[in-house]
Amino acid sequence: MFGKECYYNINIDTSMPSDASSGLITVDNFHPDWKLAAQKLYKIPVTLEKLMGDFTQKANAWSKTQISLTFSSEFGLTHIHLPYRAAVDLLPEREMYISHNIHTPQEIAAIIPILVYYVNNLKFMHNQISKS
Repeated sequence: MFGKECYYNINIDTSMPSDASSGLITVDNFHPDWKLAAQKLYKIPVTLEKLMGDFTQKANAWSKTQISLTFSSEFGLTHIHLPYRAAVDLLPEREMYISHNIHTPQEIAAIIPILVYYVNNLKFMHNQISKS
């Protein structure tokens, strides 16, 4: 896309050793108004938790991994929980998501669709904000 900044880069660091604990999956390059978009997304009539919960059930089935999500009204999606302490956390002060204890392809297959779906919803909200 020429003339537009690409925000929310989802990265998988395939060069990490297999026993690495943190940082295999990251999301960085947040939009400058990411908090506003997350807050507005959190307040939509079909709640963010319902919207993401329905999608998470599908990701659970695809990946055969149990996923749960945590949200806040200030930051939107703050935590993705998986079994065995595997997780993705929002680090608001660094404006990024970072994974911890991700070691299997099933965990990666569970997390990536959730992050893509959430980021796409944030981008939609940015578009709505820019139109108003």
